[in-house]
Amino acid sequence: MEALYDSGKARAIGVSNFASKKLGDLLEVARVTPAGYSPLGSPGTGTIKVEVLKHPILNMVAEKLGKSAAQVALRWGIQMGHSVLPKSTNEVRLVRGSAFVHETYGAYRTFEELWDGEI
Repeated sequence: MEALYDSGKARAIGVSNFASKKLGDLLEVARVTPAGYSPLGSPGTGTIKVEVLKHPILNMVAEKLGKSAAQVALRWGIQMGHSVLPKSTNEVRLVRGSAFVHETYGAYRTFEELWDGEI
C-alpha cells in the first residue's frame, strides 16, 4: 500500500476494523500513517470521544436541508473526494469476522485473538 501511495495511485492509506492493539502494532512499522475511518465518528463504541453527529453546525445544515446529520456528513465526505465507509454499532448489523476464526484452520483461533479482547 505504501508503494501505491508513493506512486500517487493512492491519496491515502486507511484501515478498517482494527482493534487498538493492531493499530498500535501497525503504527510501529508504518512509514505512512494510516488515514482515519468512521466518517460518523463511531457513535456508541466509546472508543472515539468526538460525537460528530451532535456537532451544532452539522445539525444546523442538516435541519436546513431536511436531511439527517449522518446524511450530511457522508455527503460532505463524498463531495470532498473521500471514500466514506460508515459502520454500524448495532448488534444486528455487526460483522464479527467469524470467517477468520477457527480452532484449527482459521487465521485466528478465537474471537479474543482476532479482536484483541475489544469485543
